[in-house]
Amino acid sequence: MSTHHLDALPIVGEGRKLTGLVTSTDLLTLLLETREALPMTFRIRPQASA
Repeated sequence: MSTHHLDALPIVGEGRKLTGLVTSTDLLTLLLETREALPMTFRIRPQASA
């Protein structure tokens, strides 16, 4: 998401119908508040200088 400067990604269901959005805030909250092992890995990279 950060590579392409996206803050949200679509969640699509059958027939490619939009069913929701997941935001970078959603993912950060999940990472910070979940005490269980997550079924995915996260890698936090420093933001590139402008």
